[in-house]
Amino acid sequence: MDDQMSKDWLWCEAMLPQVSRTFALCIRFLPEDVRRPVLLSYLLCRVADTIEDAPEIAPPVKQQLLDLLARSLDSGACDWTPVASALRDRDDADARLAARAATVVALLQRQPPAVRAAVTTWVTEMCAGMAEFASRTGFPAGGSGMGRGLENEHDLDRYCYFVAGTVGHLLTGVFAALRPRVEHAAPRMDALAEDFGAGLQLVNILADVARDRQRGVCYIPESVCRAAGIAAHDLLRPEHRDRAREALGYLATRARQRLRRAREYCLLVPRAEYQLRLFCLIPYYLALRTLRALEQDASYPAPDQRVKIGRSAVYRTVAAARVCAASNHLLRVYAWRLELSV
Repeated sequence: MDDQMSKDWLWCEAMLPQVSRTFALCIRFLPEDVRRPVLLSYLLCRVADTIEDAPEIAPPVKQQLLDLLARSLDSGACDWTPVASALRDRDDADARLAARAATVVALLQRQPPAVRAAVTTWVTEMCAGMAEFASRTGFPAGGSGMGRGLENEHDLDRYCYFVAGTVGHLLTGVFAALRPRVEHAAPRMDALAEDFGAGLQLVNILADVARDRQRGVCYIPESVCRAAGIAAHDLLRPEHRDRAREALGYLATRARQRLRRAREYCLLVPRAEYQLRLFCLIPYYLALRTLRALEQDASYPAPDQRVKIGRSAVYRTVAAARVCAASNHLLRVYAWRLELSV
């Protein structure tokens, strides 16, 4: 590895905790040969997410930038000036990562062909889906006004597939490309991969209702809100909290259903691949804990609120996962314990 490549890897590793402390916590348990492509994959997904979420970028420009990212994965190089220009007024970690995404793309080109194929296929699919939804959930450049949001549960499922279900498929592809033991289980894992990713995403949506509204977006379908006798734009009004909790509770039930299939995904990771299983278990257990926090918080949902579990609970969850990852029985028992406490 030459000096420049070493510096690029160090930069990527330094960027990760700046854009996601939770993922940085999980990825450190992976063996290095798997950790590196997963790191690159996450950073590329984060770039796509940054473009999609940017309130200062108009939806048509978002679509162009997402297409640029997807095309770069095939070509291995492109002009990133439009991305840097679109985020020029920001100096946060996500913007810095997006402006220098060419570094991540270049490192991806040095990965084994099967790994590159898995990452390229699913990040491209993610970009296409985000481009599709950019004009639906976003708002005009400058942050004024609300997008029209999601109409029904089909829209929500499709959105969760694009932004997170694809990640489940991507991880399965990378694991199978690098681990012969996983390759045998990959078809069954892939059948559950969308639920693994989308279940985690649905929990994030529920936890971030207030923060998303501040950005001018809403991922709670209008049809779910109407069934509870409320409009999506009234979800955070204190006088409508009971109805809002009914709508969000319905989605929490759907999230739990998906997370049960996510548990089966984790069980399919061979026990001999302990580190891979641990990597998958931690976010799964944390999602169950987050659902419990949402259920137990009487003020949820409320403006300026983001429900998060405490640091000590995170550390306890990681410790439990380290024990349970080695045993199918313990894996199930701890999951049931977290589910019953929701």
